[in-house]
Amino acid sequence: MSRGTLRIYLGFAPGVGTTHALLDEGQRRYRRGTDVVLAALDTHGRLATEAQWADLPLVQNRAAGPFPLDVAAVLVRRPEVALVDDLAGADGDGGSQRWKDVERLRDSGIDVVTTLNVGAVESLADIVGQITGLPALRLVPDSVVASAEQIQLVDQTPEAMRRRLAHGNIYPAELVNAAVDAAFRPDALAELRELTLRWLADRIHEHHALDKGRQTEFGDGILVALTAAPTSSAVLRRAARMAHRQSVPLVGVHVRDVGEPTDPPATLVEQRQLLEVLGGRYLEVASEDVVAALAQVARTERLTQIVIGAPTRRRLRMIQPHSLVHDLVVQSPVDVLVVSTLGRQSPVRKRPPRARHPVHQTRRNTGRILAVLLPLAMAWLLVGADSHLDLAAQLLVMLVSVTVVSAVGGVVDGAVAAVWAFVLANWFFIPPVRELSILNTEDAVSLAAFLVVALVLGFYVSNSARRSDEAFRARSDASALASLAGAAASHENPLPALVERLRVAYGASGATLFTGEADTWRVLASSGFEAPTALDATDLLLPVGESAQLGIAGSELRGVDPEVASAFLDQLAIAVDRQRLRAAEEESITVATTSELRAALLAAVSHELRTPLATVKAAASTLAELDESLSHEVRQELLATIESGADRLTALVVNLLGMSRIQSGAVELDLVPVLVDEVVHRALHATGLLGPGIVVDLADDLPQVLADSALLEQVIGNLADNAMKWSPPEREVRVDGVTIGDRLRLRVVDHGPGIPVGDRQRVLEPFQRSGDRVARGQVTGTGLGLAVASGFCRLMDIDLLLDDTPGGGTTATLVLPTAASKVGSHAR
Repeated sequence: MSRGTLRIYLGFAPGVGTTHALLDEGQRRYRRGTDVVLAALDTHGRLATEAQWADLPLVQNRAAGPFPLDVAAVLVRRPEVALVDDLAGADGDGGSQRWKDVERLRDSGIDVVTTLNVGAVESLADIVGQITGLPALRLVPDSVVASAEQIQLVDQTPEAMRRRLAHGNIYPAELVNAAVDAAFRPDALAELRELTLRWLADRIHEHHALDKGRQTEFGDGILVALTAAPTSSAVLRRAARMAHRQSVPLVGVHVRDVGEPTDPPATLVEQRQLLEVLGGRYLEVASEDVVAALAQVARTERLTQIVIGAPTRRRLRMIQPHSLVHDLVVQSPVDVLVVSTLGRQSPVRKRPPRARHPVHQTRRNTGRILAVLLPLAMAWLLVGADSHLDLAAQLLVMLVSVTVVSAVGGVVDGAVAAVWAFVLANWFFIPPVRELSILNTEDAVSLAAFLVVALVLGFYVSNSARRSDEAFRARSDASALASLAGAAASHENPLPALVERLRVAYGASGATLFTGEADTWRVLASSGFEAPTALDATDLLLPVGESAQLGIAGSELRGVDPEVASAFLDQLAIAVDRQRLRAAEEESITVATTSELRAALLAAVSHELRTPLATVKAAASTLAELDESLSHEVRQELLATIESGADRLTALVVNLLGMSRIQSGAVELDLVPVLVDEVVHRALHATGLLGPGIVVDLADDLPQVLADSALLEQVIGNLADNAMKWSPPEREVRVDGVTIGDRLRLRVVDHGPGIPVGDRQRVLEPFQRSGDRVARGQVTGTGLGLAVASGFCRLMDIDLLLDDTPGGGTTATLVLPTAASKVGSHAR
């Protein structure tokens, strides 16, 4: 009896349509006459899914879904094809893993068609968890997935998934909490989709390579080093993905110290189990030399790559001599891949290379040395060949040395070399030898002609070399001027780019542009890792216009053509003036905007204060004039009216003051770690919203966030007040939160009419509202609540997102940085 086949409908997130595709496939096969049964199904409450499976044969009579997989019943029924929804599911009270039951069905010769989300694939669990922020509850081994004869992708765009979630087509509205909403955020869906496509492409490559019966170009296997460190699991999964992609075996090796106990720690046992699930083979070696042991295993097992986790210490130490990574790279017979286990890290700060000696200075020093040594070396060689060369040949050889010195060092060094060669020729080659005298007139003429030719030739050679250098410098200056023009034209604020190019031109380690007077200098732009922070910390100070100075720091500065430097400084001066003019323009715009805002505020106050003041006045007058004749109920109603009007006036004044502070730039931040649940309860209590109409569902273990407590309280209060205004009275407003990575997502959920996509940016502006009426009647206000919340969020580096609520309404999400992600407080 042949083993049953496995077909998987793969999706990147719940609700993408894998169950729909499974049932559609079952309907097609059933209509073709195939003996197919629906063995397991979970509709997740989706009406369209429940309607789709109504005609399919079932293993047992069931009135409605969901229902688990009953392996015994399927084996008794023995269909040709069994439809099993959710390969990663669990059945029964004991939570039997469904993929194991599917394997039993296949062993009995039954073909299985199933569904699977990419987050349930064992080797991808850690990546999916980092993307969604949700742990994987149940996983399917890669070996099971790899045994499928066909994997078919079910795909949708992230935008379509968000619409389906908002319309309640994925989960019922009451089940969409903060964690689910965060897992379905657009960026997470896009990353999951890309991961799924890449993973599926790797599977296609793997099967193509196996079908062709050829080895891939990557080698014969991958060795992954296993330790007791908790991070080894992530390294192991990375190695497994590489092995699957390259269609090569995976071998996990643990090097145990000779004196180490034979009982492995619990973490190593878990890694060994994970290795087996991922389809790898485990080896354990006892050795005192970890590097030699890993290299020996790689050699004997014919493995071509070693994967090792990076030590949790500074990267520089990782590659130092006698470190594990360094020794493994040096001694390993195969390639070594070091996998980072530190998660996200800030970029490593690198010092710029030391500025080398300027070219002309180097050539000058070299020329001086050659002027002395090269003629002497030539004379020494010619002395050994004295019997083979005549005087003319000897003088020509000495002339060569003068030419070389002139080309390298210039006119002066060439002249020194010519005189020095003249002296050496007279000493070694002109009789009487070893004396500075000439007996023969012909020799005197030859030697004099040599000196003249050497001097003239040295002059022209030096001139040619100098012109070549000038041409090179001209090209460099032209390139620098071209980059200057590009920097000045392509940046709205060209100061940083101009300072950077000047720093590079001077070969400096740092450069800073200062502006101001006397002791009031401030930094406009800086470049380099050693940018000076004060004028007295510079090695070179250049004036820029009338009110700025460019400070350059560096132990070895290059010379820059004065005209090029002047061009740079002129452009810097123009950029400084332009920035000053832009600041003046922005200030004038701010003044005009403030004036417009003040006029709008006055108009809003005159309109919005009228109703609550009139209400308070009427109620107070009634109490004052008819207090003794009023019943207790009427008196309480009038007092409630006065209190409501006062609260409305208070809220209006608070928002007006908040918007005035934002527009005038008078907000001073005190960013400190705060507890979100405390701020939420204070905000709801201050606005009088804490009651039966609002539900707060915040976990006790939410981390602290970095925010200004008072401003965050007003933001949450405004969002909750806006949600209460627009939500119908029979629906509660919900406040919940979840942590995703280093961000906390706090949601305020209402079930009102919602905000159209095109209006979401507009409602965050002052005096703007989306519509006028909701179920609770007339909604009043100045339209400042969301504008103030948005302004305070921008100041605190908090993202405010508006989205649809599943089932209808608007969800306002605050994405706050956790206190652990940022250090210190900032003032703005």
